[in-house]
Parts: sequence; C-alpha cells; structure tokens
Amino acid sequence: VKYLAQANRLAAGDLCTTVMKYRAGHNESRFSALSVRYCQRARAILAREGFEVTGPLPVATFGFSAFSPGGEGGAPAQAKGVCVRRVFVPGPRYMKCAEYRSAGQARQIRTLRGRLFGG
Repeated sequence: VKYLAQANRLAAGDLCTTVMKYRAGHNESRFSALSVRYCQRARAILAREGFEVTGPLPVATFGFSAFSPGGEGGAPAQAKGVCVRRVFVPGPRYMKCAEYRSAGQARQIRTLRGRLFGG
C-alpha cells in the first residue's frame, strides 16, 4: 500500500499516471501500451463502482509488441505461453508472471500440484 501511495503522490493524484508508476516503477514517465490498458481497466472498475472518471486517456509511446494486432481489445500475444508461477513480493512486479510454459507443460504442472496439495 505504501508503494501505491507513493506512486499516487508522484502522480499528483492522476489515476492513469498513478497506475503507470505503480506498474512500471516510480521513475517511469512514459506510458507503454500495457500501462494504457491498465489505466482503461482501472477506469472501468471505478466507473462500474459508481465513481466519476474524467480526463483524457493517455497515449502509449512504446510497448506495442506486447499485444497482438487486431481489434481495440486485442489480447496479449500468446507467444509466451501459460503463466505457471507469479511474483508475490510487493512492488511493481507484484502478481506478474515469473515463469511461462507451454499449454501442455502447464497442464502437467497443474496436475502435479493438485496431487501434491490436494487441489
């Protein structure tokens, strides 16, 4: 929560800049395509909860290769595979994928985890 609060202070309360600094790091000042998508999602969540969201959506200046072409809501590129391990250390990488595997390997890992941990 401290990291998010500091990002909000650095962004002077601007929602999209706060989300970008939280995701990409406090020293980042440019919006990537992923940061713009995070901002869109944050705005949609707040609007759904009844909060008024104003202001223009930022324009991405880099990071377009992370998304497949085709459509406004293009999905992330599938070349990485399936996420099998995430980072749970607080900070800009929190909940980001730490390890990708093929779909077949991910199924095997899920099966083994189920056997080991009863899930």
